[in-house]
Amino acid sequence: MDQKKLVGTIFLLLFFFVSWGLGQKREIVRLQSDVLQLQNQIRLLQKNFDDQSGILKSLLEQLNDQIGQNNIHMESLAGSVRGQKADMGNSMGHFRQEFQSLSIKWDDTNARLAALQQRLEENQMQIQSLRQPPSTTAGNFI
Repeated sequence: MDQKKLVGTIFLLLFFFVSWGLGQKREIVRLQSDVLQLQNQIRLLQKNFDDQSGILKSLLEQLNDQIGQNNIHMESLAGSVRGQKADMGNSMGHFRQEFQSLSIKWDDTNARLAALQQRLEENQMQIQSLRQPPSTTAGNFI
């Protein structure tokens, strides 16, 4: 009987270990399935991330190209503005010289007119003195 009890106990222990092992095996299979699902999700996320990164890189390159073109246009525009400013400065300098020359000529003309005015007044005084008959008292003193 002892042997029967011993054999029964061994079978009973074997049954528990086997059933415990089967439970663990099921859990391991479930964990492996979960790990596979997580790996698939990580691959999908990585693919989406790579796609989005590629799109973002492409957009940044386009933006960089546009900024470069805008810089070229701005430099060209700045050069044009500098040229116009220089031309305008030259024109203003020329205008200033012409205005000064005209002012000098105007002053000259005014001086000539003043001289002519004075000569005219002197001539008028001479004409008036010639028109007046000589006084008789002035002749007696000679």
